[in-house]
Amino acid sequence: MDNIEIRRKILEKLYDTEKINPGNIISSIDLGNELNISNEDLGFNIKYLKEKQFINAEQMATPFYSALLSIAPYGIDIVEDENEFNRSFPLMNITNIRNSKGVVINSDNVKIDISENINIKDSFNEIYNEIDNHINAKEVEQRIKAIEEELSKDKISTSKIKESTNWLHKNANWTILPLIQIFLSLYGLTLPR
Repeated sequence: MDNIEIRRKILEKLYDTEKINPGNIISSIDLGNELNISNEDLGFNIKYLKEKQFINAEQMATPFYSALLSIAPYGIDIVEDENEFNRSFPLMNITNIRNSKGVVINSDNVKIDISENINIKDSFNEIYNEIDNHINAKEVEQRIKAIEEELSKDKISTSKIKESTNWLHKNANWTILPLIQIFLSLYGLTLPR
C-alpha cells in the first residue's frame, strides 16, 4: 500500500467514525491494526495529514503512531467532495501506458480501484477504427498518434496535447469523448452520470 492509499484509508475511516459518532476519537494504534498499516507508515502519514490540517492528532507519546485521532473540518470537506478527494489522493497508479492499442475505457469503467494498473489502449482503437469513415482521416490519425505518443512519455508536454486536442475539437469532434475518457482515467476522475 503506497502513502496515497494509506492517506485515503485514514481519512475515510476517520470520516466514517465522525459521521457515525460525532466527536469520537480513534487511537492511532487501533487504526493501524484495523487498516493493517505499519507503525512507521502510519506515523509518517498521520504527521502529513495533521500538518496539511486534514486531521487532528493529539500525541500520546513521541512517535505519531501513538496518538488520538479525529478528522478535521478540512478533512471532512475533502472527503465529501469526491473530485477534490480524488485529485488530492488519486484513485490509481498509472504504470504501463504505451503507444499501442488494447483495453476499452468508457464512462462506466473509468473509475477504478486504487490497486489497479491500466493500459490505455482501446479508447485509441475506438478512434482508429472510426477514422476511415471521415473525410480528414490522415490529419485525424496524425493528431491522435501525436496525443498517444505524448501520453506514453515520462514527461508529458501538455501544450502538444492541447494543440492536437483543439484541432480535433474543431475538425473531428467525434474524437473528443474517447479522448476525455482517456484524460479522466489518467487522473482518476469520473464522468458525471
